[in-house]
Amino acid sequence: GQPIELYLFTLRGTATVWRYTSAAYDIVYDGYTYTAEPGLYRDEIEDDLESNSSGLIIHCRGSNRFARQYILASPENIVEFSLYRAHGVYYRRYWMGIVKSCLPIDGDEALMTIGSLMDELERTVHFRRWCRLCGAILYSDYCGVDKTGYSLSGAVDSVSGRTVVAEVFDNAADNWLKGGWLVANGRQRKIDSHVGNTITLTSQLPGLVAGMACEVYAGCLHTHAICVSKFDHGNDYKGFAWIPDANPVTQRIWG
Repeated sequence: GQPIELYLFTLRGTATVWRYTSAAYDIVYDGYTYTAEPGLYRDEIEDDLESNSSGLIIHCRGSNRFARQYILASPENIVEFSLYRAHGVYYRRYWMGIVKSCLPIDGDEALMTIGSLMDELERTVHFRRWCRLCGAILYSDYCGVDKTGYSLSGAVDSVSGRTVVAEVFDNAADNWLKGGWLVANGRQRKIDSHVGNTITLTSQLPGLVAGMACEVYAGCLHTHAICVSKFDHGNDYKGFAWIPDANPVTQRIWG
């Protein structure tokens, strides 16, 4: 008969996963349940010998829990994909890749485009720019600021779209959280604005509901002044705050 396939999606760097199977019934493998999903199937894996790359298209219903989140916003990190295949009870990992997109099409259907791991080599590598603003990602190793000293913990009071209300947010001055992160249920979203006990996220956070525990982290404007006054980290500022306004190539800057 036809082989049974398991589809495992993993949000990189987190414990968030989605598990599905092409079978007509749920499958338990390695202690985890893979849910039977009507309308879920894939095209043949396409190999590109010139670029040593490959990819595939996965079809699913637009109501699929994994696909539906892309309507609101893409996940905050790379989603890794693993395809397992079996005749009988013994599964082996048949192919791996990363989710590149998930788009709705006519009717209740969505198409996931999965690229090979080789596609990651095409991603733009972060590099330092010659500009006044700091180019470091806040709380990254390159930034050097320890996020544990700039966090607040509490419970969500209410959620309405991108707007989240929690009493703990009021413990910080307005806009202290702007540009930071909200973390809840193993997921995170960037904070777009902060006033009193209310923050606005850049996009909705799937699964976020009232009563859920959350953590928020202070944001940064990436200026030297903020690096000094807010984080006491001016000696390791990654921008070039004193670039002169005058261009020495086109005009004199002295005398």
